[in-house]
Amino acid sequence: MKNVFKFAVAAFCVAALAVSCQIATEIEAPEQNSNLVTLRCEFPSILGVGTKATLDGDKKTCWEVNDQIVFQGCPKSGVAISPVVHTIIASEIVDPRVANITVDLSSLVADEGTPKMFNAAYPADIWSSYSSSHTYGRSRFTGGTNRLLMAGYIEDDMSSITFNLLTGVILFKVPADLAGLVDSYTLLGNGSEVLGYDRYLVEINSNDPTYLAKLGTAEFGTLDPVTSLSGPVTADGSTVHAVYIQNEANFTDGFTIQFKKSGDVKYTISTSSALHLVHGHGVDLGTLPMSKIHAYVAPATHDATNPAIAGATDLGASGTANCYIVDGSDDGNQNKVFKFKAYKGNSSTSVGSVASVEVLWETYNTTAAVTENTVIAAVDFDKQAENDYYEIVFKMPATLHAGNAVIAARNAFDDILWSWHIWVPSTAISYINESKFSSKTAMSRNLGALVDATIDTATPVESYGLLYEWGRKDPFVGLGSTSSNVAATVAGTAQSVATGPASIETTVQNPTKYIYKSSGCWLVSEGSDTTPSTLWHEAGVGSKTIYDPCPPGYMLPARNKSCAFFNSDAAMTSGTDYTLSTENKSFSVGSLIFPLAGYIKDSDGTHSKTGTRTIIWTGRYDSGGFKAYGMYGYIDDGTTFKTVGNYRARAGSVRCVAE
Repeated sequence: MKNVFKFAVAAFCVAALAVSCQIATEIEAPEQNSNLVTLRCEFPSILGVGTKATLDGDKKTCWEVNDQIVFQGCPKSGVAISPVVHTIIASEIVDPRVANITVDLSSLVADEGTPKMFNAAYPADIWSSYSSSHTYGRSRFTGGTNRLLMAGYIEDDMSSITFNLLTGVILFKVPADLAGLVDSYTLLGNGSEVLGYDRYLVEINSNDPTYLAKLGTAEFGTLDPVTSLSGPVTADGSTVHAVYIQNEANFTDGFTIQFKKSGDVKYTISTSSALHLVHGHGVDLGTLPMSKIHAYVAPATHDATNPAIAGATDLGASGTANCYIVDGSDDGNQNKVFKFKAYKGNSSTSVGSVASVEVLWETYNTTAAVTENTVIAAVDFDKQAENDYYEIVFKMPATLHAGNAVIAARNAFDDILWSWHIWVPSTAISYINESKFSSKTAMSRNLGALVDATIDTATPVESYGLLYEWGRKDPFVGLGSTSSNVAATVAGTAQSVATGPASIETTVQNPTKYIYKSSGCWLVSEGSDTTPSTLWHEAGVGSKTIYDPCPPGYMLPARNKSCAFFNSDAAMTSGTDYTLSTENKSFSVGSLIFPLAGYIKDSDGTHSKTGTRTIIWTGRYDSGGFKAYGMYGYIDDGTTFKTVGNYRARAGSVRCVAE
């Protein structure tokens, strides 16, 4: 599996590096002509010192001969006056980034005694004046998408002026491996973010030295949004390409750069990491690594008139989730074709552009050999032209086989965008109100269990269910035996192990990888505790999240201390709060029965404590000690049960309750 490109970004901001994001201009008092002022104009160093020839278009690093700066007056009387455009000459450029320009601004003062207030802007070729009847300056830019825009304000005393960078910027170099293969690029957000507009209005006010973008105002008219930015490409590993983003862009799901030849997409590079890019800030991606640049494969668009797709049962009709239950009965599975929207958990956020789907793994929850495509026969996806989302469609086999499976959606780079658990029980699930466990209705079995556990007879291994690291949405197979620590057998991608910590993004892209930590949490380094409390519950108050592994309408239980099961860290009372069957390897809490299903905790990802211990997670995380609250039951030292925190890197059981 290929990893999503990780951008090594060098961020810079106005406050930290003034010359990087502002043009500081000082006015020197003229000695002879009182109408002339000399301005020291310093070009921002956002791209480093270089020449225009090293960039595409006007993506420049320095002042050059014939660059034009425009000045506009702002008289209080509102008298119409013409702007002054200054063209830089060779003698004014003192070094690549500094030009001492001499300009006559006297024509911009309409009334004697009126304070001298001017606004300045660059570039002049796409600038036009706007509403000069204000005591502040307004500049309008038209036709300037993917252009560097700057504006400034000259105070009454004519002592200083500061130009502000009005765009964010993304910088990159294209490796020489693509020389001759590409001639242009297009950058677009993975969430179709607006990157700019056909027109742009900026206001510089003496009372507010920053700028204010006035987009979509009634006086400015309707704006045409721009969701992609393009430019020519020089693939030599040294030419800096700058993408100027005029609109503040919040790339919540990252962005993609397409490389084209004669208008056709040939290669792409993408990141799913979030990036919030504001005016005056930028990121430098450096030379893009060839290992992350992929030949473009157009996503398939399947025939929405296909009877199997058109007649599929929508499992997400009542709400989307990371898990869907398929009714194994003949009545509940007449056409044996199901679908759900490719959304992130219970949200309405698309996982992105789907290029392929697959059944990642299947299991019968035992050690019996699993034949591929016996739990799920086939999987496909569809995107109708009128929809803004993809649908995952899967077909069950003619003869149903109880078990569990995971379906993964991949992008054009073969990276997993998201994955979903399909649960096919052997028998119908019951829903029980048990006040000792939760104030909400609970499922009669663990998440992923094929049958209910028993207390009076030997507990079947099919009742154990699947296992989850706290806060992760994807399951691991449970134990396949009640007498030995052997995992259930899978067909497809086997479970693997990596030493933590790992990011949420990494775990989403690697749903079969158990993240080992000797103690603590898979998401944090040893010695710190920064796991978001919102992974399974919103700040511990019980709202379902996009990482909750339960099916629609159900969620992780809260740690309700009024319920005996999660009352305190002290031992519960046998016979009152629970009934334990050491012989049958289960215990009951009122009418709910729990198998001693073991867990995963070791560096090799092996299963432990079958028939002797269990962890039943809640959605509540412990603010200290890398732990989360759950029922941690064990009988190997007697009949002790405790509701204590347990390390979040361990994979334990989940018992879902109603939302």
